[in-house]
Amino acid sequence: MKRTPRTAADLDDLIRTLVGIERATLRPFLTTRPEIRLDAQRAVIKPAIWIFRPLTLAISLALVLLLNLSAVVLFEQGLDKPTSPGSG
Repeated sequence: MKRTPRTAADLDDLIRTLVGIERATLRPFLTTRPEIRLDAQRAVIKPAIWIFRPLTLAISLALVLLLNLSAVVLFEQGLDKPTSPGSG
């Protein structure tokens, strides 16, 4: 009795007709723990991003305001100084 070579597609069709289920797919064993850790970290990081975005905006605006005020104060201090006729 001679066997005919079968392809994976033929075997999948045979399994579907006999049992009505799909072929099982295995997940890689070595990547399950890192995937769990990454999922846990992603769950913690997402809310932190929404907390820090408004904080970053407020700090940036405060820094710009502080730099502008310091520039105005330094400019006014420079105008208040009398210039001597011999310098310049």
